[in-house]
Amino acid sequence: MRVGQIQGKEGFGCDILSFSSQQLRDDFKSNKNRNISSVSRFIEVKGRKNINAEIELRGNEKNCAYKHSEKYYIYRLSKTNDGEYLLGILKTLCQCKRLLNNQFMFTLI
Repeated sequence: MRVGQIQGKEGFGCDILSFSSQQLRDDFKSNKNRNISSVSRFIEVKGRKNINAEIELRGNEKNCAYKHSEKYYIYRLSKTNDGEYLLGILKTLCQCKRLLNNQFMFTLI
């Protein structure tokens, strides 16, 4: 379920919420069951021209990555020289290095 358009305190800190079933998604979307534990994945989508470019999370994105670290994923899209697209999926903060200024930069492993 796309939620990236929701900003501020109401925002989820990611672009997409993923659920393990259509029923859970529908219940969450209709406010029948807005239990955040029903979310399977909190997905942030980042596009980069350079496959080695770093990705920075700030504000709500960073807070969501901390709060839901076991369910937080970054889907990174990169365009290759031959026009193809590569998808890299980073799971949790274990795949990043923490910088001294308390920001997170992700690199593909």
